[in-house]
Amino acid sequence: MPERTLERTYHLLGVPFRTGSFYPGSENDAQPYRDAHILRRFEAAGCRVVNEGDVPIPSYLPHHHIPPIKNWPGPRIAWDCIGERIAPYLRQDGHIPLLIGADCSVVVGTAQVLMRVYGEAVHIIYVDGDIDGVAPQPDRCLSAAAMALWLTTQASPFRAGPTLRPS
Repeated sequence: MPERTLERTYHLLGVPFRTGSFYPGSENDAQPYRDAHILRRFEAAGCRVVNEGDVPIPSYLPHHHIPPIKNWPGPRIAWDCIGERIAPYLRQDGHIPLLIGADCSVVVGTAQVLMRVYGEAVHIIYVDGDIDGVAPQPDRCLSAAAMALWLTTQASPFRAGPTLRPS
């Protein structure tokens, strides 16, 4: 009997989120992907993809330069919004959320929800142009994006749940 494969459905979600970045602008990053017809490109590759719009991120998030994390607790609130939005897809076999836009700190929220749904056997491939592994410093205000890998792999009061073990 031939092996049955599960058909995958990709759920494309924009993340209009800048509170974790150092400079404004990333809140609009999903639109250029849509303008470049990313859905049609997935469909042309034989993928089933659904445009799910944007993850609702509150507009009232703080914007400040108070150490150690710029705009805190805005990034934490946005990570929770992202987790709440993608968790239902993760709990369904064959459904995969694809996030477009946002700043690098989005990996913190996605790692948290992945570990909540799948346990600690989660692996993330992180590709970026810089390290994003800076530790918080009490006398210096840094963006959550600059700390994304540190916040994902180190226990701290700035994130909930277990950490992802670096490998």
